[in-house]
Order: sequence, then structure tokens, then C-alpha cells
Amino acid sequence: MGKTKSFIGGFIAGGLAAGLTVLLTTPKSGREVRSGVKDKLKETSFNLIDMKTAALSVKDSVTEFTRKSVPTLKTTAREIKTIIDTWRDDIQPNIQRISSHIKELDEETEKLASK
Repeated sequence: MGKTKSFIGGFIAGGLAAGLTVLLTTPKSGREVRSGVKDKLKETSFNLIDMKTAALSVKDSVTEFTRKSVPTLKTTAREIKTIIDTWRDDIQPNIQRISSHIKELDEETEKLASK
């Protein structure tokens, strides 16, 4: 029980010493501190209003950009799909020709391997 009382006594003494040190070394009075806090809150609230206005402006800009760009992106996507489909149709004969050449080479390889 002696350690607990010693710990509590030290805790209280330390708290009192810290409180006294803060009171004696504080550069401003309580009234000045409260006034400074109120001023900072007023400045912050004005900054928050400015930030809200800026955020709404950004939102409007993004909405306008989206409204203008989505049709263009859809058109571009359709054009790209058309180009790819055309390319696929154009290379299809080459793919078939290469496949037949590969088949012929495989047959020739099998013939040579069987000899």
C-alpha cells in the first residue's frame, strides 16, 4: 500500500507543479487567450466559406466538363471499335493463310520424322 500512496502523492505533486509552472510562465492573460481563440475561429469560418465556394466551383467545372466530354468519348469509342473491326476483317485472310502454312509445315515435319 505504501507504493500506491507514494505514486498518488507524486502524481498530485507533479500535477500541481506543472499547473503552477504554466500559470506563472503563460505570456498572455486568460482574456487575451480567449480573444485570440475567438479571432482565429472567425478567420477560420471565413476560410471555410471561401473553401466551400471554391469546392462548389470545382464541382460545377467537373460537371460541365463531363457533360461536354462524354458524348465525344462515346463517339471516339465507336470510331475505335469500327477501326478495330475493319482491321480484324482485313487480317482474317492472312491469319487463315498463315494457319494453312503452319499446317503444311507440321505435315512435312511429320513426314520427315517418320522417314
